[in-house]
Amino acid sequence: MKMGALVLFSLALVLGCQGGPTGEVGFVLVRAENIYNTNELRDERPIDVDIVGRVTCQVLSAEPPRDVLAERSVDVEPSPSGGFQEVVLPHLPSDCDYLARFVAFRKDAPEVVHQCGVSAFRLRGGEKHWVTIQILYPPAMDPKCEVLCLAQTECAAGSICLAASCDLSAGSDCQKAHCYPQLVGSSCAANPDCASAVTGLSCIASMGGVSFPGGYCSKSCGGASTCPAGSACTGYMIGTSSTRMCAVACESDSDCRGGYTCQPLEQAESPRGCMP
Repeated sequence: MKMGALVLFSLALVLGCQGGPTGEVGFVLVRAENIYNTNELRDERPIDVDIVGRVTCQVLSAEPPRDVLAERSVDVEPSPSGGFQEVVLPHLPSDCDYLARFVAFRKDAPEVVHQCGVSAFRLRGGEKHWVTIQILYPPAMDPKCEVLCLAQTECAAGSICLAASCDLSAGSDCQKAHCYPQLVGSSCAANPDCASAVTGLSCIASMGGVSFPGGYCSKSCGGASTCPAGSACTGYMIGTSSTRMCAVACESDSDCRGGYTCQPLEQAESPRGCMP
């Protein structure tokens, strides 16, 4: 991470994995890159050092209850070399899965979270790992970055985990994100209302001559393009367009907001979604 000179610290032992040998020292170098949307990484400015004043790094057990094995806060200073955060894990079991969590706070408002992220890695004895944490800016619905998620099962009902696939056993770098409220079908006035930079959703006011009262957060679907959890792709083109779209799932009209009814999205009765 871009936080000045290398900071080396020892971590307290809290065993969360019993499968590997102990007494070995594994090293994990944690690198952070800004993520402005799901396709664009700007690693020339890993952390906004002009804004960030303090960074907290944690190492956690990968399995629930995700105990914090170590935590360290460091001051952030510009560095010509970029710098990294070096984490030392003495006597932790090797060949086990761990998580790395990152939260950065503003200089001018130390209680305000500016960037955050979470990733996963597998510790092997004596090895160094490059764990790339894909940084997100805290969204309005989670200003303290408290709902970092690693799987859909970790999100509350009605939320989705915007995360790429990850194979922990392969020790691969993982892109992880936040639990966001289910935005498909939400009202909107413009794309930012749908968190478009992260979710890929757009604000649809009309399509193919069909009007969507109050706006409708959605995206085109079909083929390799799938819909987020809690929504489904229409089996038909919208109006006169050649586009299918994601519709928020429903069981009855009471599940839909005003101006929408719960309709079959295919010729069969299911799945069903809220549509105008």
